[in-house]
Amino acid sequence: VSDACVVGYYCQAGTAPQACPAGTYNPSTGRKALADCVSCPAGKYCGTTGLSAPSGLCNPGHYCPIGASSANQVPCPAGFYVSDSGSESDVACAYCPPGDYCPTAGTSTPTTCTRGSYCVAGSITPQACPRGSFLNVTGALESLDCLPCSAGRYCAATGLTAPTGLCDAGYYCKGSAVTAAPIDGSTGALCPSG
Repeated sequence: VSDACVVGYYCQAGTAPQACPAGTYNPSTGRKALADCVSCPAGKYCGTTGLSAPSGLCNPGHYCPIGASSANQVPCPAGFYVSDSGSESDVACAYCPPGDYCPTAGTSTPTTCTRGSYCVAGSITPQACPRGSFLNVTGALESLDCLPCSAGRYCAATGLTAPTGLCDAGYYCKGSAVTAAPIDGSTGALCPSG
């Protein structure tokens, strides 16, 4: 009959078996000290005590350094993401790509930038197209993707998906107008008399 200490535990002389702590495991029998417990390898986690093998891979959106005790040990920060399981360090966290945003820590799948806005690389939130412009498609990469408000129309607010409306009677709008009655000369003005 073997009295060797079981896997997942260590047995110091004269004491009851002690479970290897979370963040470690022990694949061998007969271990005698806490130091015999093996740190969970990077990319994996050891979520409970007394394990004979790692619990599994680190979750997408997170990475697990050596000795991790949770599948969500360290989240990639907002503005970054990682879609793969088993990431080992922050090097795996990639900038959110242009046209998408990554709003929270632990993002595994970037969110497509919304209509009326654009998202540069590393975006946490979409940036609204400026007044005088609009955009009716998703996934815009930069402010230059926002379209100038059409001639004869005005775009009064930020983040528009269509022009606000037609310019007022008696005024003309050249484009990029922010009011229904432009008077600046560059985006429109009063119609000439006659």
